[in-house]
Amino acid sequence: MGSEDESTPNVPPSDDQGSSKPAETHFPITRPNGLPPLYVDLSGLSWETESRRAAVVRSIGQSMQTSSDKAVQVLGRPYKQEELDACAFHFIKARKNFLDYGSVGLGIAFALSWLGRHTFRFPFYAPKWTYFSPDRFLFFRGRIARAHWHAMRTSAYLMLGIYSSAYASMVVAVSGQRRDPRLKDYLTVESQMNIRDILQPLIQDGSAERKTEVTSEIARQWPLHQRLDGRHRDGPGDEGENSMAEHLDGNPPTEGPLVEDYQDQYQQTDKRALLEAIRRADGKNVDGEHGDQWGTSQSHQNASSSPIPSPLDRKVSTSSSPVASGSQPSESAWDRLRQQAERQASQLDEVADSGDAFDDRSEAQRKFDAQIEQERKFSTINKDGSNGSGGS
Repeated sequence: MGSEDESTPNVPPSDDQGSSKPAETHFPITRPNGLPPLYVDLSGLSWETESRRAAVVRSIGQSMQTSSDKAVQVLGRPYKQEELDACAFHFIKARKNFLDYGSVGLGIAFALSWLGRHTFRFPFYAPKWTYFSPDRFLFFRGRIARAHWHAMRTSAYLMLGIYSSAYASMVVAVSGQRRDPRLKDYLTVESQMNIRDILQPLIQDGSAERKTEVTSEIARQWPLHQRLDGRHRDGPGDEGENSMAEHLDGNPPTEGPLVEDYQDQYQQTDKRALLEAIRRADGKNVDGEHGDQWGTSQSHQNASSSPIPSPLDRKVSTSSSPVASGSQPSESAWDRLRQQAERQASQLDEVADSGDAFDDRSEAQRKFDAQIEQERKFSTINKDGSNGSGGS
């Protein structure tokens, strides 16, 4: 605020030149931080009667005090003198317009009520005489019933006229206040605050709605995610099952790091399947060179499914239990090979992603199926040979 408003207080005017008593048409507006009060001139209420003028000045002055306190919160400072004068002008104008428009509204309401007296017309409604009788109103009959109908009609028109006049006066007052350059600072900051208050709940509701949609999508796809990732768990009793069961079993999560990484984990499931097929194809290429060794002896098949195992095969073979050479195996060789391939799936996280994995997927799967079929034939031949020797 300027130095003029802070250092030199606004001297209240007086009715008499030699008296220091403030005039009745001036109202003091207090300011914070020990600043002297400012006086607003409400002499524009001269058209009010003497008996009502003091009450009207006090009512408008209290409204202006409330507006000044609000300006401290909006602008960070109290009103200046010119801003108070602008507020006083618009308050007085709004009151005068309300009285003028109110008189016009009441006059129009009485006129419309008089014009519709023969048809007993209401605002926006005309009764149909097929079932309407103006001589009956509740338990009244005759002229008294008609008088009650006319009283209802007139009251409806009066209420509509008062409401319309009040709304019209408010629109005129607000539009004039918005165009006043003396209140530009206050109106600009207030508009920005109103826009922020309107948009902030909408932004928060939008964020909550998007979060709900993501959570619902995760809950919908979680059973599929469980089935896809269930193939990559370790065998019963392994550490991998215990660590993953906590997250893969039960209800789907709704928050936490697992939700944030859910999309990446879901997209990596197909890559894991491709890597598994490639790994199986690589094992088949090595095994094909020594395919004749599969049918040599049953103990050699129990010891290893590949004569030249890779580091990943060695890690898996160390966790599997050996089978004694003298005992009869409970499973065929191709079943053990299939189980070993399933165990290898849990170790695929350590294998680097291959750029040409998508091109070799179908070829690797075909070769792996051929290897399984070949092992099944070898197992059948060995079994028939054992039965023949035992029978002889």
